[in-house]
Amino acid sequence: MSPEIKPSCPECGDPVVPVPPVNWITPGPTPAWTHRSDGTALCPVVTPAGYRPAEPVTHLNSPDLVLIIRGREATR
Repeated sequence: MSPEIKPSCPECGDPVVPVPPVNWITPGPTPAWTHRSDGTALCPVVTPAGYRPAEPVTHLNSPDLVLIIRGREATR
């Protein structure tokens, strides 16, 4: 079995896709990721600039390894 990469929301754990959210009207840059189930932005987190959608985490699953990678560079 080969490794499988699964990005998800770090707050709720739902699977995510690299698609901008539908109907995004909040000021600032449009997020690049959405919840796969409903197309909404990832769950909010507090940042120095205020509340923003979380960045996804990537889970690398293989028979012998579960690795969680956090951060923008790991999700590209």
